[in-house]
Amino acid sequence: MEKITRDINGEYISSRSVVYVGEKSCIKSLTPLSGSHLRCACLCANKCKEIEQEFIDGNTTQKESDLFQEDMAYSIGAIMASVAFLESTINEFFQEFFYKFDNLTINKSYWMDLKTKWDEDAGKIQKMKKTLADKYGYSNKEIGDQSELITKYEIAHQILFNKQLDKSCDACVDFENLIHLRNQLVHFKLKWQTTHPEEEDLYIMRLRFENKFKKNVFMEKSGNCYFPDKCLGAGCAEWSIFVSTKFLNLFSNTISKSGIDLLKPHINRIIQEYSFSKT
Repeated sequence: MEKITRDINGEYISSRSVVYVGEKSCIKSLTPLSGSHLRCACLCANKCKEIEQEFIDGNTTQKESDLFQEDMAYSIGAIMASVAFLESTINEFFQEFFYKFDNLTINKSYWMDLKTKWDEDAGKIQKMKKTLADKYGYSNKEIGDQSELITKYEIAHQILFNKQLDKSCDACVDFENLIHLRNQLVHFKLKWQTTHPEEEDLYIMRLRFENKFKKNVFMEKSGNCYFPDKCLGAGCAEWSIFVSTKFLNLFSNTISKSGIDLLKPHINRIIQEYSFSKT
């Protein structure tokens, strides 16, 4: 809920979180970014759909190559923002969880070391990974191979239910695929690909995504390789939002048994505003 308070200089401060006034009238506030990241993803995905609709309708006002490049750029933006939305959400969960730690009805002594690792900040995910391995018998390979983002959700699930997150469900598999796609874009390396891309999948993309969403309309009938040309477009952008919100919806429904809601009202409002479904 948005709250407005007045600071010591008489200026108004707007915050969507609890405002804490300390002994010296110092104001502290927590302003989440998860909703902004999701809004960014939705804006980019809708822009992709507008651009590709111009091509479909034959009302292209720019060179098709220019429109294609814009389409790819907005698609990349949607993918990045969708993952950032998931990252921000789980970070906000931990921040709230440990802020309210003293008042929680859990075995505090059991989780005190985890709280300490989170508060220390530096290298905290590596320390939290070690906690998972030590407390629950995760293998070093199992923890080492997965992304830090997945590990954060794994830790949250383990804290609340004392058991591993079931990562075999479709929502979790797509979640990991989305992270793979984001990582390939962030750490992109040029690779020689043949004129028959079905024979090679050097980026490990075609097998993962070809049946998940529609190809970019500018390139679907071309001889270009699947990634990045055919992969990145409106279909991929929209899929990234569906995946991120579906996974978070599933995760939120699971942990709601503990009285925690990760899908805050403003998240659902954003989804509805931009005509995306969370299921």
